[in-house]
Amino acid sequence: MEQTQAGFTKLVAVNSTSITDWTVSAGTIDYIGSYWQAAEGVRSIDLVGDGGLLGTLSQTFNTTIGSLYTVQFAMAGNPDGGVKRMKVLAGGESPEFAFDTAGKSTTAMGWETKSFQFTALAAQTTLSFEALTAGECCYGPALDNVIVEAQENTVPEPASSLLLGLSLAGLGWSRRIRQQTAG
Repeated sequence: MEQTQAGFTKLVAVNSTSITDWTVSAGTIDYIGSYWQAAEGVRSIDLVGDGGLLGTLSQTFNTTIGSLYTVQFAMAGNPDGGVKRMKVLAGGESPEFAFDTAGKSTTAMGWETKSFQFTALAAQTTLSFEALTAGECCYGPALDNVIVEAQENTVPEPASSLLLGLSLAGLGWSRRIRQQTAG
């Protein structure tokens, strides 16, 4: 269910897919428009929405098993109070991040770029951003500008693996021939 208010939309239903390619997988979030300055574009997320329920926003995408990926995102906090914390989950990794809203405002959010890396464990990976800031109604960590990039050369290409395998087999074969002629 969505509730639009001045400058933002409350996403109050778990499994809401109102944000293209993302799902509210726990709690509630606020989909911010003009309420505060976004890091990129015109919209961002407050991971603690209606009633202070800690929200989780998730997306599942295709990955290559064994490949290394970098997740980069902008983090700030709802300036209506305190230090904001979130956990990011992907590929078995779950780092936590914090942001202090002291001296910040809706027109000067102080967005910071955060990043971490994970190795894909499956053909699809779910990336989740989970609010950890508890005890405050409706004022959570802010999220924007999520980018996931595969790192080059983290998994041998099939052709390279085949050549490596053939060269190792050839080495063993040439050793066997030398041992037979020597004996």
